[in-house]
Amino acid sequence: MNNAPLVYRPQLDALRTVAVGLVLLSHFWLDELKLGHVGVRLFFVLSGFLITTILLRGISLRDFYTGRVMRLAPALYIALGLAFLLDLYGMRDTWKWHVLQLSNLLFAVRDSWELAWPADHLWSLNVEEQFYLVWPLLILFVSRRWLPHALIAVIAVGPAFRIFCHLRGGGEVAALALPFASFDALGLGAFMAVTGVRMSMPGLVALPLLLLAPFDLFPDSFLYNELVEFGPLLTMAALVQLGWDGRLPLQSPLLVKTGRISYGIYLYHNFVYGTVAELGLEQRGPVLMVTCSLITLGIASLSYIFVERPIRSLRGKLSASSTPTAGPLTEAAK
Repeated sequence: MNNAPLVYRPQLDALRTVAVGLVLLSHFWLDELKLGHVGVRLFFVLSGFLITTILLRGISLRDFYTGRVMRLAPALYIALGLAFLLDLYGMRDTWKWHVLQLSNLLFAVRDSWELAWPADHLWSLNVEEQFYLVWPLLILFVSRRWLPHALIAVIAVGPAFRIFCHLRGGGEVAALALPFASFDALGLGAFMAVTGVRMSMPGLVALPLLLLAPFDLFPDSFLYNELVEFGPLLTMAALVQLGWDGRLPLQSPLLVKTGRISYGIYLYHNFVYGTVAELGLEQRGPVLMVTCSLITLGIASLSYIFVERPIRSLRGKLSASSTPTAGPLTEAAK
């Protein structure tokens, strides 16, 4: 256990900007590319690394779960409340799933993203919250000696589950939306935190795969693509590690400040798209990209100033005397 205080790394906020920017570009404009998938996977690796680092500092389960709820829930329920009032594309028919943070289970069971589609992006937030219901218990009850072995098994679950869904036939949504499908990304970030393994060299070697991944240049073979899938993850892990070491050349104030509100950007962006679509501007392209991005940035900024930051301040006061991880680093570890 390491009780040394965590140091804020602005490069990690810059990485969050890159990740959420890829999601916006995919949802608002270039849907045919896999940029949104790459962005979400980067979020998962980063989250797995940071949350595990926090847990290894000895935070209590009460403080951990309280912090997660206070960090994520207020803005989420404000967004859901507004979507319910507007009844965006049937949100009132499926509201219980979203309120219970089971949107991903709804999409997987129905094998469709079209049910209340403005909420379909919530699957990734649900995956993280469901993963972190269990992961702190594993940290608590498994010895540090065996944690790396446990994490290798966790990482292996990701591709194994996706392959199972493919061989079983159907279940394409489940192969993305259920927590098991993302265990490799979350587990890889956690593995770095537990072992201290550096991914710089493997990530550099795998960089071409990350750059080519969005363009479907590989053979149309599910198993082959599963092998290729791990290459970009190694690059993402390298970026997270370089950011943590302070060696990533991403310290632009604009990138860093945008990264601080990345949770709000991700949370609100699809609801903004749904509202704009109901007003008639639905065609993906540069106009939709600029319009929805600016509206989303405005709403996320207001949410950060009036909702997230005050609650974070309150959380800091409540945990300052008992939590070694209180501070800016934990602010956006989602």
